[in-house]
Amino acid sequence: MTPYRIPGDAEFLDEALHFIEVCRRDCSCPDHWHFLWAGLKAAGLRRGVYRQHDAFRRALDGRLRDGMKVLIAGAADAGSLYVLHAACGAVRAEFTVVDRCQAPLTMVREHAAARGLDLRTHRADIARPLPAHGPWDVILIHNTLILMDRPARLAALREATNALAAGGLILCNARYNAPTSPHDDRAVAEETRVMTDRLRRTFVGHADAFAVLEPLVARYVRAEEASLAGRPSRAELAAEIAGQGLEIFGSIPETTVMPSIVSDRNAALNIQSELLLLRRRGSTG
Repeated sequence: MTPYRIPGDAEFLDEALHFIEVCRRDCSCPDHWHFLWAGLKAAGLRRGVYRQHDAFRRALDGRLRDGMKVLIAGAADAGSLYVLHAACGAVRAEFTVVDRCQAPLTMVREHAAARGLDLRTHRADIARPLPAHGPWDVILIHNTLILMDRPARLAALREATNALAAGGLILCNARYNAPTSPHDDRAVAEETRVMTDRLRRTFVGHADAFAVLEPLVARYVRAEEASLAGRPSRAELAAEIAGQGLEIFGSIPETTVMPSIVSDRNAALNIQSELLLLRRRGSTG
């Protein structure tokens, strides 16, 4: 078995340049989110899932078996599949990936085809009935619930609960914040400037790609600020999880949380992150 390896900067850049072209054809997000995601990942700002390989391995300890069914509910690109597949080791799992945008599904299919993975993809909202290829032994929901409003979160949790195999596991990564200072327009403007400069340096020599990304940055920073302010607290999310018949039976803190670009915003945002291990209430699996 090949040891797990996080791709290097050059590999992330090549992936981003390709993903931007895929997005030109396939991205249907009204805010063009996946274009910017590709850029932020290349710039080293959105690679959190790659640092969670060991956490996934710990969570899956004792559960791995050939033929196990794994669902990734919401995928920004092929990163979650790359890390989760590596965490499965020599076990040959059957993967299904669901996302409401075609662009990440294209990237996932290309990744799976290059590695001979058993994969199905479905373009669908995870808050709606999931495809009928389950039930799944493992379901990964990586920082997706916290981006939804409460009715959508509850619906997504309900669908995941219904789709979980007996004794199955839900891996739910979640980030919360408890701001220590009020909204600061100057700090947000500075973060926009620094993020833009970082993307400019990353995509030097790729002016066409940078031209696509640059207009998206200010809108993203404002939207991120609004999203953080509106996210559920851990207690609120735990109550929603319990309300759908699930229980949290384990937690693995994410110690290298995605940073804000500007250091003074890090202190203000006070972001906390963890990988929650969920199962049906009363299950011993």
